[in-house]
Amino acid sequence: MKQHKKHSDRLRRDAPRPLFILYLFLIAWLPIPLGSNRVWAWSLFEVAICLLAGVWLVYILTRKLSLPEALIRLKIPLLLLGAWILYQWLQLVPLPLAMLEFFSPSTAALIASAEPVIGTGWHPISMDPGSSLAGILKNTAYLLMLVMTLILVDSRKRLRTLMILLLCVGLGEALLGIAGYYGNGLTLFWVETGGTSRAHGTYPNPNHFGALLSISISVTLGLLLTSMNLLREGKGMRGILIRWLSVVLSPRAVLIVALVTMFGALYLSNSRGASLSLFFSLLLVIAFGIYRHGWQSREAAMLPVALLLSLGAALFMGAGRLMERFLLFQAESEERLIIWQTTLEMVSDYPVFGIGEGGFQWLFPVYETVESSSAWYKYAHNDYLELLVNQGIVGALLLGGAMMLLLRHLFSSFSARRDPLVRGVLFAALSAIFSFLVHALFDFNFHIPANAAWFHVMLGAGLVACYLPSRHSHSHVASV
Repeated sequence: MKQHKKHSDRLRRDAPRPLFILYLFLIAWLPIPLGSNRVWAWSLFEVAICLLAGVWLVYILTRKLSLPEALIRLKIPLLLLGAWILYQWLQLVPLPLAMLEFFSPSTAALIASAEPVIGTGWHPISMDPGSSLAGILKNTAYLLMLVMTLILVDSRKRLRTLMILLLCVGLGEALLGIAGYYGNGLTLFWVETGGTSRAHGTYPNPNHFGALLSISISVTLGLLLTSMNLLREGKGMRGILIRWLSVVLSPRAVLIVALVTMFGALYLSNSRGASLSLFFSLLLVIAFGIYRHGWQSREAAMLPVALLLSLGAALFMGAGRLMERFLLFQAESEERLIIWQTTLEMVSDYPVFGIGEGGFQWLFPVYETVESSSAWYKYAHNDYLELLVNQGIVGALLLGGAMMLLLRHLFSSFSARRDPLVRGVLFAALSAIFSFLVHALFDFNFHIPANAAWFHVMLGAGLVACYLPSRHSHSHVASV
């Protein structure tokens, strides 16, 4: 019977193992070249994920295999995301000035004012087609990252392997960040890390380093939650204490050490946005788990460990400079408010169809005030406002609608499923996703290729967990 089941598993597997290994390698590689935030690095990422998707497509077509069930179940949000990509391409289509004036009067007026320089022929909605093309290719790569996660992570073993990889890469980044903070003249590859005032790992910007750590911390907490034994150890705080003593005194204690290390590196990054976003998301997901499953749930046991480990890391590593940055928040927030107010003016002038992906950096100087003119801003430091400027209400509705549907799947499964691995992965996915969504209010992590790609990997991992059969189930959900 076991041999028959194993044979059935092998027949039903649609994702070749070599593709899964290459997919894991790509995930591990992305943070190394400065968060892949250089032209050559993100171009390599785009080519690699397109090749992976292309090889898989050829594989299923030549073998006449059906699409994985996860793609079929999620067809509506995935079609919305596809429509979102198509909409961005439509922003590049040249239009007669009269038609452009109908769709975007402000764009037509701006072009008319520049008639001596650029003429009044056909023009797209996009203010900068070159930047828009680059942005569209990135967004397409992120969507493919989500889709390939749904396709390639098709079993419990692969899902656990993916989680461990994200933990290991995050731990490596944390160790490099700590070494750079305390080191003297330390250099790794092209990254100068020695004697820095803020830990940043392989990232130029410590805030984006902190955002990556928030994913790895969420994953590690999810793995701890998965490994808990909730058999009759007692009720209330006594039961929670016994459960955690069983973890600390077991081989799983390595996860505790990894957590303390990553929390410490997060504090040394002095990233206010990453720290606050992570703690808010953890409290939100833990509170939801307690609300749905009570104080005897796995999520209830995560509350003290998240607080104690973060406090221990703060005491061990020192969080003084992070607190100093919080004290400077008022002065820096005034500058951000000016940027956001200016961005809202741009939104009001281009409300429906926006100015094209990547157009913010070129249009913002036109709106700059005296107070905000001391620096050149490539991003709005608020991904939601920048999305509205670049893609208008249409793009925001397409992307927002798809995300709402996907989050609904995640919360529904997190509420209903009892399988430890499923619950742990969903905990990690929801914590990481909400950490990024909150952080997006103050920063631009969705414009950093490695971080944006990891976000979509976590989203995909959570969706895989939604349809993963329980450990003792004989049904197959995602081509296991």
